[in-house]
Amino acid sequence: MIINKTSVITCLLALQILTVSVHADDIEAGNERSWYLGAGLGLTELDPDTNNTGYTVADERDSGYKLFGGYDFSKRLTVEGFYVDMGSAAITSSFAGQPDGTIDYSTLGASALWYFWRNSEAKGKDLRKGLQAYVHGGLSFLNNSSSVAYSQENSVQIQYGAAIEYGLNNGIALRAGLDLYDKDAGMAFVGVLKRFGIKPKRKKVIEPEPVPEPIVETVVEPVATESVMVPAVVISYDTDSDSDGVYDRLDECADSPAGFNVDEKGCSIIKLELGGVNFAPKSYDLNEESKRILDEVVVVINASPEIQKIEVQAHTDYKGSGEANLKLSEQRAASVKAYLVSQGVREERLVAKGYGESQPIADNKTEEGRAKNRRVELKAINEGQPELESEPEQEEPEIKQ
Repeated sequence: MIINKTSVITCLLALQILTVSVHADDIEAGNERSWYLGAGLGLTELDPDTNNTGYTVADERDSGYKLFGGYDFSKRLTVEGFYVDMGSAAITSSFAGQPDGTIDYSTLGASALWYFWRNSEAKGKDLRKGLQAYVHGGLSFLNNSSSVAYSQENSVQIQYGAAIEYGLNNGIALRAGLDLYDKDAGMAFVGVLKRFGIKPKRKKVIEPEPVPEPIVETVVEPVATESVMVPAVVISYDTDSDSDGVYDRLDECADSPAGFNVDEKGCSIIKLELGGVNFAPKSYDLNEESKRILDEVVVVINASPEIQKIEVQAHTDYKGSGEANLKLSEQRAASVKAYLVSQGVREERLVAKGYGESQPIADNKTEEGRAKNRRVELKAINEGQPELESEPEQEEPEIKQ
Protein backbone atom coordinates (compact mmCIF):
# COMPACT_ATOMS: atom_id res chain seq x y z
CA MET A 1 0.00 0.00 0.00
CA ILE A 2 3.01 2.35 0.16
CA ILE A 3 3.15 4.96 -2.61
CA ASN A 4 6.64 5.78 -3.90
CA LYS A 5 7.68 9.28 -4.95
CA THR A 6 7.95 8.33 -8.63
CA SER A 7 4.26 7.35 -8.76
CA VAL A 8 3.15 10.63 -7.18
CA ILE A 9 5.30 12.74 -9.53
CA THR A 10 4.01 10.80 -12.56
CA CYS A 11 0.42 11.41 -11.45
CA LEU A 12 0.98 15.14 -10.96
CA LEU A 13 2.65 15.51 -14.38
CA ALA A 14 -0.26 13.70 -16.02
CA LEU A 15 -2.76 16.05 -14.35
CA GLN A 16 -0.73 19.06 -15.55
CA ILE A 17 -0.78 17.80 -19.15
CA LEU A 18 -4.56 17.26 -18.93
CA THR A 19 -5.07 20.78 -17.58
CA VAL A 20 -3.11 22.35 -20.43
CA SER A 21 -5.20 20.39 -22.93
CA VAL A 22 -8.48 21.71 -21.51
CA HIS A 23 -8.16 25.14 -23.13
CA ALA A 24 -8.01 23.79 -26.67
CA ASP A 25 -10.86 21.37 -25.97
CA ASP A 26 -13.00 24.19 -24.56
CA ILE A 27 -12.68 26.13 -27.82
CA GLU A 28 -13.52 23.09 -29.95
CA ALA A 29 -16.40 21.94 -27.72
CA GLY A 30 -17.88 25.41 -27.31
CA ASN A 31 -17.51 25.31 -23.49
CA GLU A 32 -20.36 22.77 -23.16
CA ARG A 33 -19.91 21.90 -19.47
CA SER A 34 -22.09 19.91 -17.11
CA TRP A 35 -22.01 18.13 -13.74
CA TYR A 36 -23.38 14.72 -12.82
CA LEU A 37 -24.20 12.24 -10.05
CA GLY A 38 -24.18 8.45 -10.30
CA ALA A 39 -23.98 5.06 -8.59
CA GLY A 40 -22.77 1.59 -9.50
CA LEU A 41 -22.44 -2.04 -8.37
CA GLY A 42 -19.50 -4.35 -8.89
CA LEU A 43 -17.43 -7.38 -8.05
CA THR A 44 -14.28 -6.77 -6.03
CA GLU A 45 -10.98 -8.60 -5.57
CA LEU A 46 -9.09 -7.79 -2.34
CA ASP A 47 -5.50 -8.78 -1.57
CA PRO A 48 -4.40 -7.87 1.96
CA ASP A 49 -0.72 -8.50 2.75
CA THR A 50 -0.65 -11.50 5.16
CA ASN A 51 3.09 -12.30 4.92
CA ASN A 52 4.61 -13.34 8.24
CA THR A 53 1.29 -12.90 10.07
CA GLY A 54 0.12 -16.52 10.41
CA TYR A 55 -2.94 -15.68 8.29
CA THR A 56 -3.85 -16.59 4.72
CA VAL A 57 -6.55 -15.14 2.47
CA ALA A 58 -9.43 -17.60 2.36
CA ASP A 59 -11.79 -15.58 0.11
CA GLU A 60 -10.50 -12.55 -1.77
CA ARG A 61 -13.66 -11.83 -3.75
CA ASP A 62 -16.75 -9.93 -2.68
CA SER A 63 -19.34 -7.47 -4.00
CA GLY A 64 -19.41 -3.73 -3.48
CA TYR A 65 -20.91 -0.44 -4.57
CA LYS A 66 -19.70 3.04 -5.50
CA LEU A 67 -21.18 6.55 -5.38
CA PHE A 68 -19.66 9.22 -7.56
CA GLY A 69 -20.13 12.74 -8.89
CA GLY A 70 -18.14 14.83 -11.34
CA TYR A 71 -17.80 17.86 -13.57
CA ASP A 72 -17.17 17.82 -17.33
CA PHE A 73 -14.64 20.55 -18.12
CA SER A 74 -14.40 19.78 -21.84
CA LYS A 75 -15.16 17.09 -24.38
CA ARG A 76 -12.11 15.16 -23.14
CA LEU A 77 -11.51 16.04 -19.48
CA THR A 78 -13.70 15.32 -16.44
CA VAL A 79 -12.86 15.51 -12.73
CA GLU A 80 -14.69 13.03 -10.49
CA GLY A 81 -15.00 12.37 -6.76
CA PHE A 82 -16.06 8.97 -5.45
CA TYR A 83 -16.78 6.77 -2.45
CA VAL A 84 -16.43 2.97 -2.81
CA ASP A 85 -17.38 0.19 -0.40
CA MET A 86 -15.52 -2.90 -1.67
CA GLY A 87 -16.77 -5.44 0.85
CA SER A 88 -14.34 -7.62 2.79
CA ALA A 89 -11.69 -10.32 2.39
CA ALA A 90 -11.94 -13.45 4.56
CA ILE A 91 -8.72 -14.57 6.28
CA THR A 92 -7.95 -17.78 8.20
CA SER A 93 -5.28 -18.51 10.80
CA SER A 94 -2.87 -21.43 10.65
CA PHE A 95 -2.33 -21.30 14.42
CA ALA A 96 -4.61 -22.88 16.97
CA GLY A 97 -6.18 -20.30 19.23
CA GLN A 98 -5.79 -17.50 16.67
CA PRO A 99 -9.28 -16.59 15.40
CA ASP A 100 -10.26 -16.28 11.79
CA GLY A 101 -11.61 -12.95 10.61
CA THR A 102 -12.31 -10.44 7.84
CA ILE A 103 -10.75 -7.19 6.62
CA ASP A 104 -13.21 -4.59 5.32
CA TYR A 105 -12.26 -2.16 2.54
CA SER A 106 -13.70 1.25 1.67
CA THR A 107 -12.10 4.26 -0.02
CA LEU A 108 -12.75 7.95 -0.72
CA GLY A 109 -10.92 9.84 -3.47
CA ALA A 110 -10.82 11.86 -6.66
CA SER A 111 -9.56 11.19 -10.16
CA ALA A 112 -9.28 12.80 -13.60
CA LEU A 113 -11.07 11.09 -16.51
CA TRP A 114 -9.61 11.39 -20.02
CA TYR A 115 -12.04 10.55 -22.84
CA PHE A 116 -9.76 9.37 -25.64
CA TRP A 117 -12.24 7.72 -28.03
CA ARG A 118 -15.70 8.46 -29.38
CA ASN A 119 -17.52 6.44 -32.01
CA SER A 120 -18.07 8.11 -35.39
CA GLU A 121 -21.85 7.93 -35.03
CA ALA A 122 -21.71 10.37 -32.12
CA LYS A 123 -19.52 13.02 -33.79
CA GLY A 124 -21.06 16.47 -33.78
CA LYS A 125 -23.45 15.72 -30.91
CA ASP A 126 -23.52 17.44 -27.54
CA LEU A 127 -20.88 16.72 -24.91
CA ARG A 128 -20.81 13.11 -23.62
CA LYS A 129 -23.54 11.73 -25.92
CA GLY A 130 -23.04 8.42 -27.70
CA LEU A 131 -20.49 5.68 -27.03
CA GLN A 132 -17.13 6.78 -25.56
CA ALA A 133 -14.14 5.29 -23.77
CA TYR A 134 -11.94 6.83 -21.10
CA VAL A 135 -9.01 6.14 -18.78
CA HIS A 136 -8.70 7.67 -15.33
CA GLY A 137 -6.20 8.15 -12.54
CA GLY A 138 -6.04 9.88 -9.19
CA LEU A 139 -5.59 9.45 -5.45
CA SER A 140 -7.76 7.64 -2.91
CA PHE A 141 -7.79 7.34 0.86
CA LEU A 142 -8.18 3.73 2.00
CA ASN A 143 -10.08 2.84 5.17
CA ASN A 144 -9.85 -0.65 6.69
CA SER A 145 -11.56 -2.30 9.60
CA SER A 146 -11.13 -5.86 10.86
CA SER A 147 -12.24 -8.30 13.52
CA VAL A 148 -8.56 -9.22 14.10
CA ALA A 149 -5.51 -7.14 14.90
CA TYR A 150 -3.99 -5.45 11.83
CA SER A 151 -1.81 -2.51 10.84
CA GLN A 152 -2.16 -0.09 7.93
CA GLU A 153 1.11 1.07 6.37
CA ASN A 154 -0.29 3.90 4.26
CA SER A 155 -3.88 5.03 3.68
CA VAL A 156 -3.13 7.05 0.50
CA GLN A 157 -3.14 5.05 -2.74
CA ILE A 158 -2.86 5.53 -6.48
CA GLN A 159 -6.20 4.85 -8.15
CA TYR A 160 -6.50 4.18 -11.90
CA GLY A 161 -8.54 2.27 -14.46
CA ALA A 162 -10.57 2.41 -17.68
CA ALA A 163 -14.22 2.25 -18.70
CA ILE A 164 -16.71 2.73 -21.51
CA GLU A 165 -19.72 5.02 -21.33
CA TYR A 166 -22.86 5.43 -23.43
CA GLY A 167 -24.74 8.72 -23.10
CA LEU A 168 -28.42 9.13 -23.97
CA ASN A 169 -30.13 12.29 -25.21
CA ASN A 170 -31.78 13.00 -21.84
CA GLY A 171 -28.51 13.31 -19.87
CA ILE A 172 -28.56 9.72 -18.53
CA ALA A 173 -25.46 7.61 -19.23
CA LEU A 174 -24.47 3.97 -18.61
CA ARG A 175 -20.96 2.93 -17.58
CA ALA A 176 -18.95 -0.29 -17.30
CA GLY A 177 -15.31 -0.49 -16.34
CA LEU A 178 -12.46 -1.58 -14.08
CA ASP A 179 -11.06 0.38 -11.09
CA LEU A 180 -7.72 -0.54 -9.48
CA TYR A 181 -6.50 0.75 -6.12
CA ASP A 182 -2.70 0.34 -6.06
CA LYS A 183 -1.89 -3.37 -5.53
CA ASP A 184 -4.45 -4.07 -2.82
CA ALA A 185 -7.87 -4.00 -4.45
CA GLY A 186 -9.84 -3.75 -7.66
CA MET A 187 -13.47 -3.56 -8.81
CA ALA A 188 -15.24 -4.44 -12.05
CA PHE A 189 -18.41 -2.36 -12.07
CA VAL A 190 -21.48 -1.22 -13.96
CA GLY A 191 -23.25 2.03 -13.16
CA VAL A 192 -25.65 4.72 -14.21
CA LEU A 193 -25.38 8.51 -13.93
CA LYS A 194 -27.42 11.62 -14.65
CA ARG A 195 -25.91 14.82 -16.08
CA PHE A 196 -27.31 18.24 -15.27
CA GLY A 197 -26.89 21.60 -16.97
CA ILE A 198 -27.04 20.21 -20.53
CA LYS A 199 -29.05 22.45 -22.84
CA PRO A 200 -30.63 20.46 -25.67
CA LYS A 201 -29.82 21.80 -29.09
CA ARG A 202 -32.83 23.03 -30.99
CA LYS A 203 -33.10 23.59 -34.66
CA LYS A 204 -33.14 27.25 -35.49
CA VAL A 205 -36.33 28.13 -37.29
CA ILE A 206 -35.93 31.00 -39.71
CA GLU A 207 -39.24 32.70 -40.21
CA PRO A 208 -39.83 34.08 -43.67
CA GLU A 209 -39.88 37.83 -44.03
CA PRO A 210 -43.42 39.24 -44.16
CA VAL A 211 -44.64 39.98 -47.63
CA PRO A 212 -45.72 43.62 -47.91
CA GLU A 213 -49.32 44.20 -48.78
CA PRO A 214 -49.75 45.10 -52.42
CA ILE A 215 -50.71 48.63 -53.30
CA VAL A 216 -54.13 48.58 -54.86
CA GLU A 217 -54.52 51.10 -57.61
CA THR A 218 -57.91 51.82 -59.03
CA VAL A 219 -57.85 53.07 -62.58
CA VAL A 220 -60.88 54.80 -63.97
CA GLU A 221 -60.87 54.79 -67.73
CA PRO A 222 -61.78 58.06 -69.35
CA VAL A 223 -65.33 58.19 -70.66
CA ALA A 224 -65.83 60.10 -73.85
CA THR A 225 -68.90 62.28 -74.09
CA GLU A 226 -69.82 65.12 -76.28
CA SER A 227 -68.69 67.74 -73.79
CA VAL A 228 -66.72 66.11 -70.85
CA MET A 229 -63.55 63.95 -70.77
CA VAL A 230 -62.94 62.18 -67.40
CA PRO A 231 -59.19 61.65 -66.84
CA ALA A 232 -57.75 58.46 -65.25
CA VAL A 233 -57.60 58.61 -61.44
CA VAL A 234 -54.95 56.60 -59.57
CA ILE A 235 -55.62 55.94 -55.87
CA SER A 236 -52.79 54.73 -53.64
CA TYR A 237 -53.17 53.80 -49.95
CA ASP A 238 -49.49 54.53 -49.25
CA THR A 239 -49.73 58.31 -49.24
CA ASP A 240 -47.58 60.80 -47.34
CA SER A 241 -49.74 63.87 -46.75
CA ASP A 242 -47.13 65.84 -44.76
CA SER A 243 -44.19 64.84 -47.04
CA ASP A 244 -41.99 63.72 -44.16
CA GLY A 245 -41.00 60.35 -45.70
CA VAL A 246 -43.32 58.24 -43.47
CA TYR A 247 -46.51 56.81 -45.00
CA ASP A 248 -49.76 57.97 -43.38
CA ARG A 249 -50.66 54.43 -42.26
CA LEU A 250 -47.48 54.39 -40.15
CA ASP A 251 -47.38 58.12 -39.33
CA GLU A 252 -48.44 58.98 -35.76
CA CYS A 253 -47.88 62.70 -36.44
CA ALA A 254 -49.43 63.18 -39.89
CA ASP A 255 -49.22 66.99 -39.68
CA SER A 256 -45.54 67.42 -38.67
CA PRO A 257 -44.02 70.77 -39.79
CA ALA A 258 -42.41 70.77 -43.23
CA GLY A 259 -38.63 70.84 -43.43
CA PHE A 260 -37.95 69.20 -40.04
CA ASN A 261 -36.45 65.82 -39.30
CA VAL A 262 -38.84 63.16 -38.02
CA ASP A 263 -38.40 59.91 -36.11
CA GLU A 264 -39.56 56.45 -37.24
CA LYS A 265 -43.13 57.31 -36.15
CA GLY A 266 -43.21 60.45 -38.30
CA CYS A 267 -43.04 62.91 -35.38
CA SER A 268 -40.89 66.05 -35.64
CA ILE A 269 -37.65 66.17 -33.70
CA ILE A 270 -35.24 68.98 -33.08
CA LYS A 271 -31.69 67.82 -33.65
CA LEU A 272 -29.66 69.81 -31.13
CA GLU A 273 -26.26 68.85 -29.70
CA LEU A 274 -27.11 68.49 -25.98
CA GLY A 275 -24.34 66.00 -25.17
CA GLY A 276 -22.90 68.39 -22.60
CA VAL A 277 -26.17 68.86 -20.68
CA ASN A 278 -25.63 66.06 -18.19
CA PHE A 279 -26.12 65.90 -14.46
CA ALA A 280 -24.21 64.61 -11.51
CA PRO A 281 -25.84 61.64 -9.74
CA LYS A 282 -28.94 62.60 -7.71
CA SER A 283 -28.66 66.27 -8.82
CA TYR A 284 -30.68 68.60 -11.05
CA ASP A 285 -28.44 71.68 -10.80
CA LEU A 286 -27.10 73.14 -14.07
CA ASN A 287 -23.39 73.92 -14.24
CA GLU A 288 -21.85 76.70 -16.34
CA GLU A 289 -21.02 74.37 -19.26
CA SER A 290 -24.64 73.17 -19.40
CA LYS A 291 -25.90 76.78 -19.39
CA ARG A 292 -23.56 77.64 -22.27
CA ILE A 293 -25.00 74.81 -24.36
CA LEU A 294 -28.57 75.79 -23.47
CA ASP A 295 -27.82 79.39 -24.55
CA GLU A 296 -27.18 78.01 -28.06
CA VAL A 297 -30.43 76.02 -27.85
CA VAL A 298 -32.32 79.25 -27.07
CA VAL A 299 -31.07 80.75 -30.36
CA VAL A 300 -32.24 77.70 -32.36
CA ILE A 301 -35.69 77.59 -30.71
CA ASN A 302 -36.37 81.31 -31.14
CA ALA A 303 -35.30 81.00 -34.79
CA SER A 304 -37.92 78.26 -35.35
CA PRO A 305 -41.33 79.89 -34.66
CA GLU A 306 -43.09 77.27 -36.80
CA ILE A 307 -42.54 74.77 -33.97
CA GLN A 308 -45.36 75.56 -31.57
CA LYS A 309 -44.57 73.13 -28.76
CA ILE A 310 -41.29 71.57 -27.59
CA GLU A 311 -41.08 68.82 -25.01
CA VAL A 312 -38.06 69.00 -22.67
CA GLN A 313 -37.34 65.33 -21.92
CA ALA A 314 -35.10 64.39 -18.97
CA HIS A 315 -33.69 60.93 -18.28
CA THR A 316 -31.72 59.27 -15.46
CA ASP A 317 -29.52 56.22 -15.03
CA TYR A 318 -30.78 53.16 -13.13
CA LYS A 319 -29.13 53.93 -9.78
CA GLY A 320 -31.74 54.20 -7.01
CA SER A 321 -35.43 53.27 -7.01
CA GLY A 322 -37.63 53.77 -10.05
CA GLU A 323 -39.93 56.18 -8.18
CA ALA A 324 -37.00 58.32 -7.01
CA ASN A 325 -35.46 58.38 -10.52
CA LEU A 326 -38.77 59.45 -12.08
CA LYS A 327 -39.07 62.34 -9.61
CA LEU A 328 -35.42 63.34 -10.22
CA SER A 329 -35.94 63.35 -14.00
CA GLU A 330 -39.01 65.58 -13.61
CA GLN A 331 -36.92 68.00 -11.54
CA ARG A 332 -34.17 68.00 -14.20
CA ALA A 333 -36.66 68.65 -17.01
CA ALA A 334 -38.19 71.50 -15.00
CA SER A 335 -34.69 72.90 -14.33
CA VAL A 336 -33.84 73.02 -18.04
CA LYS A 337 -37.25 74.47 -18.94
CA ALA A 338 -36.88 77.20 -16.30
CA TYR A 339 -33.48 78.17 -17.65
CA LEU A 340 -34.70 78.33 -21.28
CA VAL A 341 -37.62 80.55 -20.19
CA SER A 342 -35.24 82.78 -18.24
CA GLN A 343 -33.21 83.28 -21.42
CA GLY A 344 -36.13 84.38 -23.61
CA VAL A 345 -38.07 81.31 -24.78
CA ARG A 346 -41.82 81.72 -24.30
CA GLU A 347 -42.99 79.44 -21.51
CA GLU A 348 -46.12 78.32 -23.38
CA ARG A 349 -43.89 76.72 -26.04
CA LEU A 350 -42.20 74.38 -23.54
CA VAL A 351 -43.44 71.23 -21.78
CA ALA A 352 -41.21 69.57 -19.15
CA LYS A 353 -41.43 65.77 -18.94
CA GLY A 354 -39.39 63.29 -16.86
CA TYR A 355 -38.95 59.68 -18.05
CA GLY A 356 -36.83 58.33 -15.17
CA GLU A 357 -34.69 55.33 -16.07
CA SER A 358 -37.15 53.91 -18.65
CA GLN A 359 -35.30 54.97 -21.86
CA PRO A 360 -31.54 54.30 -21.54
CA ILE A 361 -29.29 54.92 -24.56
CA ALA A 362 -26.14 53.34 -23.09
CA ASP A 363 -25.07 50.49 -20.79
CA ASN A 364 -26.13 51.26 -17.21
CA LYS A 365 -23.50 48.82 -15.90
CA THR A 366 -20.61 51.19 -16.69
CA GLU A 367 -19.91 54.67 -15.29
CA GLU A 368 -19.56 56.06 -18.84
CA GLY A 369 -22.90 54.56 -19.87
CA ARG A 370 -24.69 55.88 -16.78
CA ALA A 371 -23.31 59.39 -17.45
CA LYS A 372 -24.79 59.27 -20.99
CA ASN A 373 -28.15 58.14 -19.64
CA ARG A 374 -28.33 61.20 -17.31
CA ARG A 375 -29.32 63.46 -20.23
CA VAL A 376 -31.79 65.99 -21.62
CA GLU A 377 -33.40 65.84 -25.08
CA LEU A 378 -35.78 68.16 -26.96
CA LYS A 379 -38.64 66.99 -29.18
CA ALA A 380 -41.13 69.02 -31.24
CA ILE A 381 -44.85 68.56 -30.45
CA ASN A 382 -47.56 69.70 -32.87
CA GLU A 383 -50.69 71.45 -31.64
CA GLY A 384 -52.82 68.72 -33.23
CA GLN A 385 -50.79 65.88 -31.73
CA PRO A 386 -52.49 64.35 -28.63
CA GLU A 387 -50.31 64.35 -25.53
CA LEU A 388 -49.75 60.89 -24.03
CA GLU A 389 -49.59 62.20 -20.50
CA SER A 390 -50.13 65.61 -18.97
CA GLU A 391 -47.21 67.51 -17.55
CA PRO A 392 -46.81 66.82 -13.82
CA GLU A 393 -47.51 69.78 -11.56
CA GLN A 394 -44.36 70.73 -9.69
CA GLU A 395 -42.61 73.75 -8.38
CA GLU A 396 -40.20 75.37 -10.84
CA PRO A 397 -36.65 75.14 -9.38
CA GLU A 398 -34.71 78.36 -8.93
CA ILE A 399 -32.13 78.93 -11.68
CA LYS A 400 -28.75 80.16 -10.49
CA GLN A 401 -27.18 82.29 -13.20
